[in-house]
Amino acid sequence: MQDPALMATMVATLLGIASIGLVVLSMSYRASLALTVPVMVPAMLLQFSRGDALSTYIGIGMVVFLGLVVVEGRRAADHTRAMLRLRFQMDELARQRQQALDDAERSNAVKSQFLATMSHEMRTPLHGLLGLTRLLRQEPAGPTTERTVVLERTGEHLLAIINEVLEYARIESGQLRLTPQSFDLRGLLGSVVELMQPSAIEKGLALELVDRLPPQAHRLGDALRLRQVLLNPAGNAVKFTERGGSRSAPRPPRATASSSRWPTPALACRRPTANESSKPFASSTARSRAATVAPGWG
Repeated sequence: MQDPALMATMVATLLGIASIGLVVLSMSYRASLALTVPVMVPAMLLQFSRGDALSTYIGIGMVVFLGLVVVEGRRAADHTRAMLRLRFQMDELARQRQQALDDAERSNAVKSQFLATMSHEMRTPLHGLLGLTRLLRQEPAGPTTERTVVLERTGEHLLAIINEVLEYARIESGQLRLTPQSFDLRGLLGSVVELMQPSAIEKGLALELVDRLPPQAHRLGDALRLRQVLLNPAGNAVKFTERGGSRSAPRPPRATASSSRWPTPALACRRPTANESSKPFASSTARSRAATVAPGWG
């Protein structure tokens, strides 16, 4: 082959074929070599066999190009396999995530149905108990009248708790809403103390409500939610006080911009003495002998 133009065209064609094979067969290193080596090696041998300077230069260039094809072909194959492997892993993770989401939704649906069924089954006999209690209250006053009132309020509180179970699905979906309405704060605090009195009396404790509220103690808010908030620290006070008593002293808020809208109940535990039923005492570290003040109670 004496025509330089024809030689250049042949070399360019072979290099183009090798380059296309490197790109198209990048996923398989062996397939890339199977195409590139048979195309390049005969042409290189032909160039070296001619013996002139130009042919030797072209042959060396083809050797360098073949070396680059071998090195880059391996790197491209490894990169392509890694990308495909990552894609398959991402698809598998997406499938597992969707399956976990579907399982969680089914579990929540079954749980909500179970809670609704159980709440209904518990609420039905409780309505009968409350109805019987109201009938007892209509009878002439007797020594058990006050206990009947406490029993009725306790049942109403239990009914409210059961109704809260029905709201569990709303809480999970973020649809729980407050129902603001006007209510008597003094009466609400008194009902909380009355509900906890039986437990306090059973433990030999004195539960006292010191009324420091203004004459008009009506407030606007969700009485049911506030009742739940107050019952929690009151129950803790009775539960963790071994001896003495608990005093709840609601005070009106201070006239400052940062003051709370609600009166703050203050709780104090007292130890009995010879002259009075109880005095303040320090809390210990042991839970069985501790007098714990719940959050929100001074």
